[in-house]
Amino acid sequence: MIPRCTMEHDGLDAYYDDSLKLARVTYPSELNARTTIRMYRWFEEMTAVVGLSNVKGGLFNFCAVTHFHPNNLRAAQRESKKINEKMDLKYFANAFIVQDLRQEQMVRISMKLTQNSDRLRIVHSEHDGIQFIENWHKKHAAES
Repeated sequence: MIPRCTMEHDGLDAYYDDSLKLARVTYPSELNARTTIRMYRWFEEMTAVVGLSNVKGGLFNFCAVTHFHPNNLRAAQRESKKINEKMDLKYFANAFIVQDLRQEQMVRISMKLTQNSDRLRIVHSEHDGIQFIENWHKKHAAES
């Protein structure tokens, strides 16, 4: 059995879901550069423990976020670039869960800054996020 690989810090909760092979991240009400950097560090540590090949994707829950600090966008862009240079994430699908238009707009801006692709999707529920990741992998397994 693979370790749970959890992290809880200032409202940022993250863990590896072994049953679904997903990284699950829930953001706090205020999203700033420190929080984003902390999440990326956790992701690196988690994949070092469980192995990137054991992680099909990530569910990133923004539903509690009420304030997106301006420094977060730059941090997300920088950290995303760094991690994509270190790891081959082309088979890692991400679902970003939002509950309102403001969250969706901020996540969409971040997705554009970090090179949007078909492996990224904004969704409105955890179920839709899991379904997207499962379908994405089925589609790409059929293509290879």
